[in-house]
Amino acid sequence: MDGPPWLDAEDDPLVRLVAQDISVPLGHFDVAHLTSPIITLEAGPDATPLTAHKAILTRCSYFAKCLDDRFEEGINNKIKLPQESPEDLLKLLSWLYTGKLYAGDREDMQIVELRSEPTTMAVMDLINLFIIADKYCCDRMAAKVLEIVGDSDCIGPEEVSVCHLERVYDADLRGSLLWQVLMEKLARGFHRADQRFDVLSLYGKGLDAKPDIASDLLMEIARIVKEEPLVACCKDQRENSNIQVCKHG
Repeated sequence: MDGPPWLDAEDDPLVRLVAQDISVPLGHFDVAHLTSPIITLEAGPDATPLTAHKAILTRCSYFAKCLDDRFEEGINNKIKLPQESPEDLLKLLSWLYTGKLYAGDREDMQIVELRSEPTTMAVMDLINLFIIADKYCCDRMAAKVLEIVGDSDCIGPEEVSVCHLERVYDADLRGSLLWQVLMEKLARGFHRADQRFDVLSLYGKGLDAKPDIASDLLMEIARIVKEEPLVACCKDQRENSNIQVCKHG
């Protein structure tokens, strides 16, 4: 589909992506945005060039500060990001241009809510998008991820696993809002009236190498059980008690 004359697809591949995708809400920006100076982002050790319009890029507070006229980046309209992958930057740019979340292809991540069975990979994609948004202080993008992850109709406890917490932990986001949402969902996966769990079995899921995750998870399970005492722990259920204390040895 041909875009309007001020969309120069030859000069800007990201604008071409926007112009050709009829699902993009074009009201998300106007002519002034797309006639602003072009900024070059040099991504990765090979300095792969990605381009974006300054007025779009500065919607992200990180880039707004980088492109201040007092700094070299703002004067040269070029930002070097040797530690960042081009793929991750493209996900961020896609959000800044369209207000949609992309996992690396043209599938809008927001349609996860339409899936009957969201996959573990879909949850991981959302986590990675949150990590990118947090890194570059893109608050609206992070909030959108939280909205999807937190919606029980989109992602239930059964879709969340320890590997998701490990990814957030490794990104140094323990205690973040995403951490809290995922932690509660995982804990609620153990909190079912017809299910018992053995505390020690949690460590068989690899949590022995991540004591911080194990500690936070057990505290969250304890909080939920205290508020909604339904779960039984281990096989030997004590009478007149909603939760069991495991005795081993």
